[in-house]
Amino acid sequence: MLCVFVSIQALPGAADRYRAALLDNAAAAKAAEPGCVQFDVAEDETVAGLFHLYEVYADADAFAAHLGSAHYAEYRVVADECTDPDSRRLVKATQLVSQK
Repeated sequence: MLCVFVSIQALPGAADRYRAALLDNAAAAKAAEPGCVQFDVAEDETVAGLFHLYEVYADADAFAAHLGSAHYAEYRVVADECTDPDSRRLVKATQLVSQK
């Protein structure tokens, strides 16, 4: 399994719009992508407008399919308008175990 961790900061005044697009993207990924195992969205408790994502995909091809999806393209339009691109932090890791 491929785990993807993302942190990204919304621009001042844009957090509500970005949050809505982010939640729509997460829901669409889980509904339409068989290779998307998990897609969690969290909002930082101490930094306003800072979002953290935890995504799990079956493999790198499933993640590539996510990045090529129509719902991701729609999300990117809003993300480009509502977030600071320099704030984006992405980490990819191989899942060793899942304790659910």
